Amino acid sequence: MLITPTRAIILFAHGSSNPTWREPFDTIAQRVRTLASDARVELAFLEIMSPNVHEVVRDCAQQGIRHIRIVPLFFGVGKHVAEDLRSLVESVRIEFPEIAIEIAPAVGQSEAVREAMARFAVGEYSTST
Repeated sequence: MLITPTRAIILFAHGSSNPTWREPFDTIAQRVRTLASDARVELAFLEIMSPNVHEVVRDCAQQGIRHIRIVPLFFGVGKHVAEDLRSLVESVRIEFPEIAIEIAPAVGQSEAVREAMARFAVGEYSTST
């Protein structure tokens, strides 16, 4: 029996005109789907690529999802996270007030992510999948 998810995780990234740019993001999304099998997991992009945040939230609303966690796949908190994402979320909250939307910290704010990057930089990384 197929279970309809009640929550969603939107992985938010910048976007690029180079189609291969999104490959690592697709891999991350697939891993999150495995870890959060009870959630709908989607990528959304700020610009250039599709879908955007509004499109994903609209689809989630149509599916009956009432809680969304947006995870910025950015290393730092610059204009895109601090201003652009917040503005996008404010507008979808007006259109979909029945949905609770949480914005997680940017992944680069995580000590675990910074530690993994440091280990990678010095050659302490795993090539296994």
